[in-house]
Amino acid sequence: MVRVGHLVGGVVRSSGWLVVVGLICAWVLAPAFAWAQAPSAIPPVPSVTLPSAPEAPLDLDRLEQDGELPPVAPRPPPPPPPPPEPEPEPPPEPELPPDLGPPPAPAPPPSASAEPPPLTPAQVTIKGTPVFQVRVQRAGKDPAQRAQLATKVLDAGFKDHTARDIRTEKRPEGVIVFFAAEPVILLTEADARAAAEESLEVYVAGVAERVRQVLEQEQRRSQIATTVFSFSLVVFFGLIAIYLLRKTGEFLTKARGWLEENQERVPAIRLQDIEIVKPALFRSTLELALSLIRRLAQIGIIYTWLVVALSLFERTRGYTEKLTGFVLTPLSALMTRVATSLPLLLVAITAAIAVALLVRFVGLFFESVERGESELEWLQPDLARPTSILIRAGIVVATLTFAAPVVTGDPDGALSKAGAVAVAALSLSAVPVLSSAAAGVITVFGRRLRVGDFVEFGSAAGRVVKITLLDVELEDDIAVRSRVPHLLTLVKPLRLLGSRPRVVMEITLAPGASRDEVLKLLDSAATRVGIQPKVELLDVSGGGARYRVSVSARSPGDAHRLRCEVADALEKASLPLGGSA
Repeated sequence: MVRVGHLVGGVVRSSGWLVVVGLICAWVLAPAFAWAQAPSAIPPVPSVTLPSAPEAPLDLDRLEQDGELPPVAPRPPPPPPPPPEPEPEPPPEPELPPDLGPPPAPAPPPSASAEPPPLTPAQVTIKGTPVFQVRVQRAGKDPAQRAQLATKVLDAGFKDHTARDIRTEKRPEGVIVFFAAEPVILLTEADARAAAEESLEVYVAGVAERVRQVLEQEQRRSQIATTVFSFSLVVFFGLIAIYLLRKTGEFLTKARGWLEENQERVPAIRLQDIEIVKPALFRSTLELALSLIRRLAQIGIIYTWLVVALSLFERTRGYTEKLTGFVLTPLSALMTRVATSLPLLLVAITAAIAVALLVRFVGLFFESVERGESELEWLQPDLARPTSILIRAGIVVATLTFAAPVVTGDPDGALSKAGAVAVAALSLSAVPVLSSAAAGVITVFGRRLRVGDFVEFGSAAGRVVKITLLDVELEDDIAVRSRVPHLLTLVKPLRLLGSRPRVVMEITLAPGASRDEVLKLLDSAATRVGIQPKVELLDVSGGGARYRVSVSARSPGDAHRLRCEVADALEKASLPLGGSA
């Protein structure tokens, strides 16, 4: 009981603002709803003679049963009247006293054609609103019974017919008021005289017009009441939808928080001793499922509220059918296709489980190789992980390409097309590698590069150490190696420095030094470093003479040796360095 009390209290506290909004809507809509439900007080209208309506089938059986019309079937001839009895002789008149005069004449016997005594009028109503009164009886039925039968017919056709369906039809017995094809009441001259009308036609016209007016008014009131009530339901269901959206979001948020706080409690999916799904993957799948359920629940609640709201109004009811067909028809077709292909679907699921087990087994095996638990002569442990990825990807692609048509029996099915798409995607992703391999074939077999040559690929420079179909491995002057793909030669120029690259340095000497002596000194220093030395005078200015020394060395690292030899030679010859002009 305490938990139930806490639960109810929590619901009331969390939805208090919803209750306030509902009360405000009820306070705003209550006056209109009360006005629509109040009975009308329509004043009687003057009688109008209406043209006769086209004839419709008459339910004579009901009128005969109700006593409004005499039966149509032929009746037997009336029995012969009894013979007249002899009239008794009047008694002798008594002698009266002479002062009183003759006695008064006796009262005549009552006549058979005299009017019946007046009865209590009865109201004919439509949904409780008075329409006209019935004042006389007919065929053994008093005014209350006749009014009750007429009210029943009018109330029965209130929802399905309009005021245009009120018509009259003249018969020998009187005038019948029809509501669509149903007779309401038979009015006679006696009814017109009781209503103090000058003729039956005038009385019937007034009654028909009165029925039309009350019927229109009551139908309009009913429409207003229905509209007000429908708006109230829309607001009420909207509050319920908001409440459900809020509670659904809170529940799924709590579930996701529990998964984050209790990660160690999420188990792994195992098949005997083989771990099919790791706990981390299973936890991520559950989180994704919760997010998907939340979105689907929100869409379902909003869709349900929208369908209910549109179905409450006559003008928008057609949109409800269209919206329902737009959403449910594709789902129904999908479920039909799934049910039709259920055996094939079971076979496909079984094959998918088998492939998943095979992929998982391959992954576990290569993980043991990487950890050193298993050994393979042809595979190093550091290559186990990339080999595992390649083999598992190959299993999946081969299954989609070759096994799927056999399992499904359809070479042009969705799974076969998925395999073709996977192969096309792999081929597209391998375009750079294949392009580099194509360029490498030309480089390798065309002998454009040789091991030991010095080259420059853009910012990369060094001695060629290895040449493969995909790249060239270079080693710079500090023994750092780099791999340059052959594809780079298509966008950047390749500088071939040969097997002995040229090493160059520039130096400025002070003015006054003998140029011949300086040229011989620098040439001798360059000769000790490499072959084909060359010394050039580049510029002469007030700051001194600028020389450039170059030589073909064994490697680019010999530039340091060249600078040392030049510095030692200048120091021995006591030649000072110059400055800029």
